[in-house]
Amino acid sequence: MAEDDPLNVQADGVKVSQLSAALEEKSPAFRTQLSGMRNFSEVVSELEQQVRELQKKLAELQKSNTEISSKVSSLREDTDNLRKKLCLNLSDSQCTHCATGWKYFGGKCYYFSSSVKDWNAANMHCFSTRSHLIVIDTKEEQNFMSGNIMNQHHWIGLSDLSVEGQWHWVDGTDNEATGTFWAPGEPNNDGKNEHCAQTLNNGQWNDEPCSFTYKWICERPSFSYFLN
Repeated sequence: MAEDDPLNVQADGVKVSQLSAALEEKSPAFRTQLSGMRNFSEVVSELEQQVRELQKKLAELQKSNTEISSKVSSLREDTDNLRKKLCLNLSDSQCTHCATGWKYFGGKCYYFSSSVKDWNAANMHCFSTRSHLIVIDTKEEQNFMSGNIMNQHHWIGLSDLSVEGQWHWVDGTDNEATGTFWAPGEPNNDGKNEHCAQTLNNGQWNDEPCSFTYKWICERPSFSYFLN
């Protein structure tokens, strides 16, 4: 075996020394970058935790809003039952009359909005007019609604905000008890955040994120008009 050339060994030693010096010179910068990466990772982790907490609070608020809406709907139903008894003593023309901008069908008045809101805002708007988002009880009512939406999407009073997969109307009714008109493949909770129902252009139902904005449909008994 040939012996190492002293000149080559000396040259290699110089290279190693130069490399070592270069690494030593760059070391503070590397340490700073590494520290910055760690800090960035911590910031991202904290932000993700905050997002999870906000999502949890939002879900709680939505659940609370649904429960309150259900209680309000129950109280309105009791009031409307009393008004209905009064209506029996009034003429048919009074009991089938709807306010300007509302449409009559099957003993109820319906308002088809021209503007757009998210689901909760639309629901609150209906409450402010002594009504609620439409509750579709029959095929006839579904057909009436489909014929008046002008091929546009509208919010209806159906959601699973309280329990995922358990769809209820704003009056507390289980939608399985009233019949369903979901579009094929719906509801599918695409993106894991579709908890409110709206109509497609053909009137069939589809689940969407409640924060999206669409037109909406309010519903109230026709005899409530002259008692407002």
